[in-house]
Formats: sequence, C-alpha cells, structure tokens
Amino acid sequence: GESDGPAQIFVQDERPVKFSFKQLTEGQVEELTRTIERHGGVICENEWDADTVLTPMSHLDLYRSKYQFNTTVHAEGINFVKLCIQRGRYVPTTLRTTGMPGRAPFSNRPYVT
Repeated sequence: GESDGPAQIFVQDERPVKFSFKQLTEGQVEELTRTIERHGGVICENEWDADTVLTPMSHLDLYRSKYQFNTTVHAEGINFVKLCIQRGRYVPTTLRTTGMPGRAPFSNRPYVT
C-alpha cells in the first residue's frame, strides 16, 4: 500500500512543497535534495518560486529579513528538513511570527496557509 514508502511530509494540499537552496555546499544540497524528494517535496532553481529557502544558520537572519514582506517565500535553517521529518509534518517556523501587529503589510487580508 501507500504507507510502505517514506512519509510524504513535504506535500500540502496535494501539492509538493517547493524548496530552494542558498549558500549551501554541494554535499549539503545533494543530501537535502535526496531527503526532500524522498518525502514528497521538490527542488526549484529560483528562490522566488520556492515555499521554503534553506540556508546555513549563519545566513538565516539575512534571508529571513529578505523575505520578510513576501507572503509565499520564507527562509529556514539547514536543520529544518530534519526537524520536519522528526515531527512528521511540515511546519514552517515563520508562520508562528506572522500576524504580529504592525509586522505584515497584508494584515488586513485573511491569511491563507
């Protein structure tokens, strides 16, 4: 049956979650690509097409601020993929901080996850 394979963690609303990589080594990219695809996600070249951009922890604040006002793209540290697999679900960290008063320019509009 379908439960034989790895959990399809990186699938939301029947569509694969899209990941992009920034500032990672080739080895990290290869390992993450395998893991993400095994769990139902896809890799896209263009960061602006991605749901989640994975970056080293040292660059995380930089990319978080870069995508701060973008409603579709957000940055996560390189350990995010492992965390999702441990939890058994895809839970972007930044979704917890959206909706803070005065942060998002789109706060008057219902937030669709």
